[in-house]
Amino acid sequence: SVGFGYYAVVGLEAMFEEGGNLELNLRASRDNIRLGNGDGAYQEKLWNFSLYVTWLIPPHIGDFVRASF
Repeated sequence: SVGFGYYAVVGLEAMFEEGGNLELNLRASRDNIRLGNGDGAYQEKLWNFSLYVTWLIPPHIGDFVRASF
């Protein structure tokens, strides 16, 4: 099955003199979901909302914090 939808994103960004920045984004999407064919098929138009917070770490932060993944 193939579906089509659309989305919009609005965001704020704060940049710091010490380096790095902080981003806050709100994303809203409208999706046409269709699963299966015939009378038993699932078909809905759904709204999805997401909130993202992203911290871009300044390069010198490694002098204070050590992390390994």
